[in-house]
Amino acid sequence: MVEQTFLAEGWRIKLAWGLFAGLVVTGIWNLCEIRDAVGVRWILGLVAGLSQLGIVGVLAWGLAHRKRPIIELSGDDVRYRSIYWFGEGKRVRLEDIKNVSLKGTRLVLTTSGGKRLRLWLGDLSQRSREAVRSAIEERIRV
Repeated sequence: MVEQTFLAEGWRIKLAWGLFAGLVVTGIWNLCEIRDAVGVRWILGLVAGLSQLGIVGVLAWGLAHRKRPIIELSGDDVRYRSIYWFGEGKRVRLEDIKNVSLKGTRLVLTTSGGKRLRLWLGDLSQRSREAVRSAIEERIRV
């Protein structure tokens, strides 16, 4: 079977990378500027630089745990993960899926064991969400 990938789109994804880069650059800039400063200016530069780099860490953690979905249909698996996270994500075998339904921004996969797996697809366009649902339905019929 052909491998298919559906991924999130939109301005928010581009904004996150720009914000991340901007905070890194300005944090490093603030830390470089304090080498000639003394007194209060040195303390303020240090606090500004370290706090911006701290925010970068929090932002990186948030992006890693944010659901910017990638849905991959490959072979006999459906894989759901985040754009920003390189981990395994959720994986369901096609042979275990009994039913597929799309309820707004949630794709609901019902397994043969009765378990319902809800996948958030809010950052995919309506057309892409429907394409994901129909592609999974088509594969489970085969």
